[in-house]
Amino acid sequence: MIYIINKDNRKYINNLLLNEKKIIVLYYSLDCGYCKELLPLWIRLIKKYKKHKIKIVNVENNNIKYLKKKIKRKNKWVSNNYKI
Repeated sequence: MIYIINKDNRKYINNLLLNEKKIIVLYYSLDCGYCKELLPLWIRLIKKYKKHKIKIVNVENNNIKYLKKKIKRKNKWVSNNYKI
């Protein structure tokens, strides 16, 4: 299952991120060249694991504000780059 965090589903996604064991999260920016290069690989990954019981969450940099701080701080890279 694929999820994209936004204002409307933030409570559900945050709960999912805290409680789900098999989950892949992609943090990305639409303005980032490296993110754009990664996109084809990400799409292949989504297609490959679509039928498995793995949850996939896309977190675009404009929507990172909808993640709970507890989740944000688990990943130092996100914390350092977004000054959380």
